Amino acid sequence: YTVKRAIKLKSLGGITINIHWTFLILLAWVIAANTVQGLTWDKILWSFIFIMLIFLSVLLHELGHLLVAKHFNILTKEITLLPTGGISYYENFPKTSKEELLISLVGPAINLAIAGLILPFIQSHAPIWEITRHFDIIHEDDFLYKLHLVNLGLFAVNLIPAIPLDGGRILRAILGLRMN
Repeated sequence: YTVKRAIKLKSLGGITINIHWTFLILLAWVIAANTVQGLTWDKILWSFIFIMLIFLSVLLHELGHLLVAKHFNILTKEITLLPTGGISYYENFPKTSKEELLISLVGPAINLAIAGLILPFIQSHAPIWEITRHFDIIHEDDFLYKLHLVNLGLFAVNLIPAIPLDGGRILRAILGLRMN
């Protein structure tokens, strides 16, 4: 099964990597935000780099799933990346709930790790509860802070206990450990 309207980017070790068209929403947001605040090349450049790093964060998230799955001899042929995560198409399924739990946990853990690695490099900014200030365009001085927030967001969204999100798979695996 292939996600419709996905753009094939590359094959990596026999795995086709696609990007879903919804990544274009991020591009539209960047253009709109920059237009409102004055379209300059430096703002567009910082915003473009930011989007590419979000893309990289999502890719690392999915590759984490694949590495753990490969450890359990679960192979995949295709990944489709979305702004909130990705979809991996496995050739076979985990044999145990423990395997599914470990595979599902690693993606959000990678986003949390990325956020943690960025933390020492960010300077003080508006508290997270002042959410409206975090939707400004990307600037050089708040670039890492916003990348930190995006990775925390990816971590949190992916833990929502609903399939197909990792949180739904984690819940299913935990229930599978406790009951038939």
